[in-house]
Amino acid sequence: MAENLNLAPISRLELGTLNAFVRELNARLRRVSELLDRTPRKLELKGDLDAGGFRLTNLGTAVSNDDALPLGQLEAELSDLENRLRADLTSEADDEGTSSDDSTSDGRGEDEDNDQAALENAISTVAPPNVAAASAVGTTTDPVLFALSDHTHGGVLGAPPAGGSAGQVAFFSSSFQIDGDNDLFWDDTAKRLGIGTTTPAVSLDNRGDTRLGTVVSGGLTDRLRIADASNPNVRVYGTGAAPTVSGVRPGGTLGTPTATADATVISRWDGYGHDGTSFGVGAAAEAETSEAWAVGAQGTRIKFLTVSLGGTTLTEKARISARGNVSIGIATDASAQLHTVQDNAGDEVFRFETIATNDDPDFAGLQARVTTTDATVTTLQTIPIVASMTYLIEARITARRTGGAAGTADDGAVYIRRSMVTTKAGTVTINAVQDGLTQEDQAAWDATLDVLGANVRVRVTGALDNNVVWHTTTLLQKVGS
Repeated sequence: MAENLNLAPISRLELGTLNAFVRELNARLRRVSELLDRTPRKLELKGDLDAGGFRLTNLGTAVSNDDALPLGQLEAELSDLENRLRADLTSEADDEGTSSDDSTSDGRGEDEDNDQAALENAISTVAPPNVAAASAVGTTTDPVLFALSDHTHGGVLGAPPAGGSAGQVAFFSSSFQIDGDNDLFWDDTAKRLGIGTTTPAVSLDNRGDTRLGTVVSGGLTDRLRIADASNPNVRVYGTGAAPTVSGVRPGGTLGTPTATADATVISRWDGYGHDGTSFGVGAAAEAETSEAWAVGAQGTRIKFLTVSLGGTTLTEKARISARGNVSIGIATDASAQLHTVQDNAGDEVFRFETIATNDDPDFAGLQARVTTTDATVTTLQTIPIVASMTYLIEARITARRTGGAAGTADDGAVYIRRSMVTTKAGTVTINAVQDGLTQEDQAAWDATLDVLGANVRVRVTGALDNNVVWHTTTLLQKVGS
């Protein structure tokens, strides 16, 4: 019968406990040639117990736990064993016919059954510290004993991997089964790891979504998330060139890009907060194309959006056009270098201020609107006055008749009223109101400045049965400590 086969130790797999059960083991192997038809880092002992006869009398001496498996030596010994197995198959088949009286009804001898049961029990109970998984022989389609090694050359005893190719990173596709596919790929030449690609271009090349950090509640959908309660930030470092964070959006697809269309947001930044129930965006900045892109035509604007006080809707508040014009309070490209729209009548539309020693010169513009239907004196605008300041106030007032039983359609008027205003002994004082300009279609109409408490008022007077719309642009120039 076959001589002792020195398998040499398979790392940390205590096969010594199995020697007592394999001395007289009869295994009928159908595909002996498959013993070596696996990758160099795997050893497979697999066979059909229903195939032709073969008796393996001894697997050698006890196995040490710490020695590595010499694969080159093992391959040579298995090759020699296969040749002897092929020869023994024929002789064992002849012997089987003469020993049928000693066999059980299924064609196996009593010793075979006992040894087989003992082997199955030994395999199912041996569990060294680094055995990844084990199943008793006969409990699965392909009985598996899988061992991991800490040495350079490890051993796998059991079923082969389901699949895999060079470069694919191995993983368990199911219990006791190693697999691989192109979604996780290692380029050993360039030392690069690819996720979703077999041609990684950088050290870590991920062609899918990425999440860094823990999952945050609130229903947000993220492609790249960094969650750090103490120091949440993203920094891009560079020395040879400016560090850049970019948004890229072509037409078509990334694989087949086409020209970007007009009014397309090509990049965006959002600022989120939490209202106690869910996350919401409170401010944003967008880069948006100002024309359909083509070679030599790539006009783009920048838009700034916020949520107003007491609101939840994100609306545009300012933009810089492709020409560099600035719009504030209006969601269109400005035709002037600066175009501002005040959404709250009476508030300042603009202010220019200079930091100086003890007194800061300040120049501001305010606008207001009111309507009248009779000759009642009506306040068009109220201007708060601060003590220890000297003011030059100039109100530029326009009026237009829009209806009524009296007057003529489109009657109008313009006025300029100016004055110096100070606070003396705690009292707001108008030095004198000067009439800079008065032109009107109806003599009864009028405009003036007066004082009420700590305020200067722009006051207007219409006429009976005249619906008049009044506007003022009031220039406020002041200086003080």
